[in-house]
Amino acid sequence: MLLLEVEPGAREEAWLRTLPGMPFVESADIRSRTAALAVRDLDQARDALMREMSDSRIRFQRIEAGTSSLEDMFMKVVGG
Repeated sequence: MLLLEVEPGAREEAWLRTLPGMPFVESADIRSRTAALAVRDLDQARDALMREMSDSRIRFQRIEAGTSSLEDMFMKVVGG
């Protein structure tokens, strides 16, 4: 399970609405600025979402993957 919360903004909210169409998403509950996603592979989904958010310049407030915080995920991505 992934939980995302984006900053207020039309671009961020529109981006959240695209998440159910991503190949790794099994189900999604999208509400305003938050998305709760059931995913097939947590590591694959986390990495893909981090890349997508960076490429799209999406501003986010919170990301949680299972029991991992944003800081934990960042350290995995940058290899810390």
